[in-house]
Amino acid sequence: MPASIGLIIFASGAAPAHPMLKQMHTVRQACARDLLERAIEARSFDPIIVVTGDRTFAHSIGQLPVTIDLDDDESFHFGRRLAGVIDRYAMTCFLYMGAASAPLLTAADLAQIAEAARRHDRAVIANNINSTDWAAITPAAIVREWIDRLPSDNSLGWVLSHEAGLVPIGLAVDALRQVLLGRGAHGLLPLRLEVPLLAGVGVLFLVLARVALGHLETLAKREGRLTQRWQ
Repeated sequence: MPASIGLIIFASGAAPAHPMLKQMHTVRQACARDLLERAIEARSFDPIIVVTGDRTFAHSIGQLPVTIDLDDDESFHFGRRLAGVIDRYAMTCFLYMGAASAPLLTAADLAQIAEAARRHDRAVIANNINSTDWAAITPAAIVREWIDRLPSDNSLGWVLSHEAGLVPIGLAVDALRQVLLGRGAHGLLPLRLEVPLLAGVGVLFLVLARVALGHLETLAKREGRLTQRWQ
């Protein structure tokens, strides 16, 4: 089992020029700073690495006990960038998080994720195995073998579990284990938190599905491609 776990937070590149995108960028960075403060409070991660291309943001968090890893001028590739950070800081186990990936997790929740990661030798613990926003990975070195399959963080959980062979541990499976096994399941997060999170995701997907279907129907009517089955 790994003795320590690092934390890698990707906090976006340089600020975009478009006003709306710039505003979203600012929100993401505020989320990243909040996440950093909770991670520091958890006292479970060493080192804590912030990956960013925004030097203004890097300067604003300079007083925090974290290491800042600035992007270079090369074109960004998620898998290559992540593997480079892992190698540079000699990590054996780590938690990857996007800047705005976990606004609801508390310091205690982050500590529990770190503890769950330490209990495994070959596992990927993620919020969503199929579309990942954050993931604890052990062994860290396996990422280098799958760089080309990791153009973004969304594929992290799927590739490392289904292709690299790590044991997948997601919120839904973990909640089911806790219901069936009780305390013996050594849950990733408390059941009181996992159930509302999963319910919220379910509601979100229903709303998005309704919006998507409404958009498709409007588009079909406008282009004259909507027909009824009995016509």
